[in-house]
Amino acid sequence: SLWRELPHSRQQETEADQLGLHLAARACYDPRAAPRVFRNMMTEPKDSSPASTTAKMEPPEFLSTHPSHQHRQDHFAEWMPTALEIY
Repeated sequence: SLWRELPHSRQQETEADQLGLHLAARACYDPRAAPRVFRNMMTEPKDSSPASTTAKMEPPEFLSTHPSHQHRQDHFAEWMPTALEIY
């Protein structure tokens, strides 16, 4: 059921974020750019109307297939020392 699958989907997305950060570092991309990319995604307007210049509304995390932007930022901060060692 959906309620059983969503937490697993978020866990897989979190694992993908961590692997992507480490792979980017191994490929000589600065891992410190990752949090900026997700911050930009958080504030990027969905359309060009003046009303969409503020941060996007997110569904509650328990209804989402992805971690919240804040949880992603927290995870990047946690993983950054290892990613910088790889870089």
